[in-house]
Amino acid sequence: MVTSSLSVKNSHTYKFTSNEDQLVTIVVTPIAELDDFDLYIYDEHGNQLAYSVKTNDYVDWVQIKVPAGKKLQAKVRLYSSGHIFFKSYRIFVTGSTSLLKEVNVTGPHINNW
Repeated sequence: MVTSSLSVKNSHTYKFTSNEDQLVTIVVTPIAELDDFDLYIYDEHGNQLAYSVKTNDYVDWVQIKVPAGKKLQAKVRLYSSGHIFFKSYRIFVTGSTSLLKEVNVTGPHINNW
């Protein structure tokens, strides 16, 4: 977990590598109400693999299948804020391990990558 702050339209990028074939879940949670963060996932070549944006009703998160040794980057961007205080967030990156390789979650918040 990382805790940080951003100003509007600025971004932070975090690099990580999967140690095994697994589902990786990346979640960005705002510390304060009225903050809207966007989340983008890229491979080591800068190709966008997934994103979670304009989710005013949901916390931004992405879950993708990742092969062992895959290098990824998570980019967090503050899209908007409705207050004058610090625009702080937490980002969580969690791997399922090789024991869980499929997920059966459905709903309007799910995008198939």
